[in-house]
Amino acid sequence: MRRHLPSAHGHAGLPDQRLLQAAFDSAGAGIYLTDLAGLITMANLQAGALLGRPVAEMLGADAHDLLHRGADDGLTPRSPCRLMGVLEHGRPARGDESIFLRGDGGLLPVSLSAAPIVQEGGQVLGVIVVFTDITERLNLSRQQAGHLAMLEDFNARLTLLTEITSVLTQTLEVDEALQRLGRLIVPRLADWAMVDLRVEHDEVERVVVIPPADQAAGSPLPEPPGSLLARVLDRGETVLLGPGDIARKPDSGMAAAQRELFAARGAVSAIITPLRTQRQVLGALTVARTDPAR
Repeated sequence: MRRHLPSAHGHAGLPDQRLLQAAFDSAGAGIYLTDLAGLITMANLQAGALLGRPVAEMLGADAHDLLHRGADDGLTPRSPCRLMGVLEHGRPARGDESIFLRGDGGLLPVSLSAAPIVQEGGQVLGVIVVFTDITERLNLSRQQAGHLAMLEDFNARLTLLTEITSVLTQTLEVDEALQRLGRLIVPRLADWAMVDLRVEHDEVERVVVIPPADQAAGSPLPEPPGSLLARVLDRGETVLLGPGDIARKPDSGMAAAQRELFAARGAVSAIITPLRTQRQVLGALTVARTDPAR
């Protein structure tokens, strides 16, 4: 069931009713009309297909209540609604990223144009709304944004690598070079950091502690857990300690040591990684974060 367009009978040069109806139903966009009360008086086949609703069921429904939704799936207020504003002020409106509710409960992102239907005397009779599905366009936009974010992250990594290389080659003093390295890492990559160097085969000396930017050095951090440091120094492994690690029952020396490390200055995650040359591991770099969201 569809409401027919007003008859063109008696108006020379205008197409007949059947041609208008065919054009309306064959349009490549969804179209619906409302009266002054905002009730849908007509909708084309494409509108029904895009919205997943039989056209007959849309007729007589309040367009705002039936279709208009916010990004959170909530019904949008009438006062700021662009389409309701067309009825109130008689001016065309556009919505590049509006949202309609489909018949199956899903949300359909649309680009729409709305204009008042005005008769010869200037009286507004209702609104015509033309809309298209922009799901594919939004998906492409999100993909492009994701690629751009990856490129920006890659560029930031290259920049950091360049800065680290520059820092390590500006001085032959090991302690000074590591201090500079720590200041690059905190707070850009971590909330605090420390460096332990191997001074003898079985001895390790803590040479650098970089506290959070808003704190003084304060009390010394606990020594890295022996078994963990051995894995880093002797085997060249990198050890990652996440928030879930300290939640485990401390039923082993490693678990207890992990809990101690996490407790240091409120750390919730940490990485201990080797500082190496091509031939040997010279020490270990520990970086930690105190914010569970990071």
